[in-house]
Amino acid sequence: IKDLVWRLKPNRDHALQEASEAEAAIPMTSEDEPSDSVACDQSAQSNFVPASHVFVAQDLSSRDEVLRFISSKAVELGSAIDEEELFQAFLRREAEGTTGMMEGFAIPHAKSSTVQEASAYVVKLAHGADDWETMDTASVTVVIGLLIPESKAGTEHLKLLSKIAEALMDDDFRAEIRATDDAEAIARATNARLV
Repeated sequence: IKDLVWRLKPNRDHALQEASEAEAAIPMTSEDEPSDSVACDQSAQSNFVPASHVFVAQDLSSRDEVLRFISSKAVELGSAIDEEELFQAFLRREAEGTTGMMEGFAIPHAKSSTVQEASAYVVKLAHGADDWETMDTASVTVVIGLLIPESKAGTEHLKLLSKIAEALMDDDFRAEIRATDDAEAIARATNARLV
């Protein structure tokens, strides 16, 4: 996890601290005897990304267009109240260091009081966002946006971010997401990595 979070943060000391908090936030229980709270949490995560939060073949050509699109859909679908505030929260995070990863993936995340509940949105682009800085200079074509309420900024967002970052290190997961435009299939594949 420390490696994965570092790739998302420009400041190494801050990254290591955030990674340590993420590790502490993820419940460690026996595989044979999971606690009721962990089982409940896993059930919620298995439906964390509904198909209605997945958008494919979107004709968006820049980072800001994508972030604005997610902000608009989040308000439309009840995940957030204020589109402009959410958009600015995304931009504040990008100002700390790009959330562009490798092989066309990006995982922008916003922590804000306008977010009503932790949620995620997946956007596949028709042509890619060339202005989104990535670690391998590839154009961003798949975006997994995370929205976190301010009140859960120290726990929920770290758990979700670390799980998504781990998923993006898996060749099979990246290939599965790239290979389909079926919203239900993308939602299932993403949810499977959050349990």
